Amino acid sequence: KYTIELADDEKAASVAKKLYLAPKNDRMAQIKYQKNGKSYYKGVYGSFDSPEAAQKALNDLPADIKQGAGVKNWSSVQGNQ
Repeated sequence: KYTIELADDEKAASVAKKLYLAPKNDRMAQIKYQKNGKSYYKGVYGSFDSPEAAQKALNDLPADIKQGAGVKNWSSVQGNQ
């Protein structure tokens, strides 16, 4: 499974703001993780069966949201890679 990572930031509010701008027709989540003793947050959007499907959904997102976004494998998101 794949997802679109919209944001990765130390500030939960920045990630939430980017998620808020995304279309509401797919699942979104904010994931907290630790790196070098600090808390960080990832904002992910959607769940897709293939990287191609995720890339197509990413291409369809508004320009202000997809800037800096990328397709990620769910296991890498959950493993905080």
